Amino acid sequence: MNYFQLIQSFNQQLIQNINEDISIDDLIADQYISKYHFYRIFKAIMGFSVGDYILRIRIYYAAKI
Repeated sequence: MNYFQLIQSFNQQLIQNINEDISIDDLIADQYISKYHFYRIFKAIMGFSVGDYILRIRIYYAAKI
């Protein structure tokens, strides 16, 4: 799996579980990658941290309702 597919898979799982209390460990558990490495890849591709991204997604869906 390449890194772009990894980020896309993470994003899909995040959106499916947006209303639940989720942890990044749970979302990347089936990807066979360490949390540290995932954070580095995510920031390099997306341009901001995982925490900021989750906050942005939650705000977007809260405003959409």
